[in-house]
Amino acid sequence: MRSPLRVLIADDHPVVHAGLPGMLAGQPDFVRGDGRPAAIVDPVATQGDDIMHLTGAIPAMPVLSLTRSLPFYCDQLGFTLVHCADGFAIVRRDAVEIHLWEANDQTWRSRTGTPPVVSGAETFLAGTASCRVAVKAIDELYASLVSAGILHPHAPLATRPWGAREFGVLDPDRNLITFFERVS
Repeated sequence: MRSPLRVLIADDHPVVHAGLPGMLAGQPDFVRGDGRPAAIVDPVATQGDDIMHLTGAIPAMPVLSLTRSLPFYCDQLGFTLVHCADGFAIVRRDAVEIHLWEANDQTWRSRTGTPPVVSGAETFLAGTASCRVAVKAIDELYASLVSAGILHPHAPLATRPWGAREFGVLDPDRNLITFFERVS
């Protein structure tokens, strides 16, 4: 017999708090926590893989050329190349991993009667992505990148109203990478 699927829903939005319990109240296997963070964190910590939960995200950035982009990510941002083959690369720095994929398909220029995106690697996709990277010691990272001339001209280091101190960097294709540190 298979174990039942157990799903943990953790959300602090009032609509979720008000609506979800009512929606699931008739379900015989629905169990509602008491709203304390420990009521959510403790089962995840003690039961581990028995409770489905998201554990991370990896951004995938479309670039025109890995040959041009890898020196930027490795030499200027300090990432290490861990994989590169068939137009796909993985770079890593500390706990952060970024995937790079070549968007170098030029056939869209001569196609007619088809949607603009067919292969998913059309050149116009390069430079359309962004990601946010959490950092400890944001001021030190910023200081180390100022002289590289890669800072976004309209995203200087600043403390934002949403509780983050952050700045932006543009890769060679103009994909935006925002480095941020949560502040209280």
